[in-house]
Amino acid sequence: MPRDVRARQNMYFFREANERIQQPGGDWRSAQRLVFVCECSNLGCRAPVYLTLEEFRLVRETPGQFIVVPDHIHPIDERVVALTSSHAVVTSVDVDEALMTEVRIVER
Repeated sequence: MPRDVRARQNMYFFREANERIQQPGGDWRSAQRLVFVCECSNLGCRAPVYLTLEEFRLVRETPGQFIVVPDHIHPIDERVVALTSSHAVVTSVDVDEALMTEVRIVER
C-alpha cells in the first residue's frame, strides 16, 4: 500500500478515535481540557493534543479538518487553518478550495 494512502488512513483512524472521546450530552462549554490523539499522517504517532470540547467541536464543524501537534504539520500536503501553542488545525491541500479558510493564530 502506498505511504500516502496509509498516512491518510492513519489520519482518519485517529479522527474517528477522537470523536468517540465526546460523551453524549456533555457540556461543550466546559473549560476543562481533554486529551485527544494527534491526527497527523505520521504512522505510529500517538502524541497527545489537549483541547476543550468546544475547541474540538469548532474543528469538526468544517469537514476535512484535522487536529495535530504543531511539529507534525506537513506543509507540502497540508494547509494550516489555525495554530496555537498546543495544537494546529490542518486540512489537506487537495480539499476543495471552497472549504479553505484564512489561517487564524490563537494566543494562549
